[in-house]
Amino acid sequence: NFANCVTLAICRGPRVRSCATVRLHAPHRMAPLMEVLLAATDKRHRSRGYGTLLANVIRREAKRLKCESIYLRADDSVSKFWIRLGYKPITRPSDFIRRNCLPFADTR
Repeated sequence: NFANCVTLAICRGPRVRSCATVRLHAPHRMAPLMEVLLAATDKRHRSRGYGTLLANVIRREAKRLKCESIYLRADDSVSKFWIRLGYKPITRPSDFIRRNCLPFADTR
């Protein structure tokens, strides 16, 4: 379900290099939470700073919307990228996250 989602894109000319689809959760009596549903960089343009630029745009938007946190799921192939940018793995998601954030099947 991608209702109430926004897609952020990093473009060079007419071509998208990196993009993310995000959703804002504003639970009653809690600070807003930004969920990153999907994030990707064109494989032909990886290691050129587009992913980092996209992560900075996500953070800037979350800050503008006064989000307390950003939640995303990352598999082993990209988790080091997000950790390098300061994101921390969580081992026990809150009840709110388990109930409201988009679940993904384990693809291993």
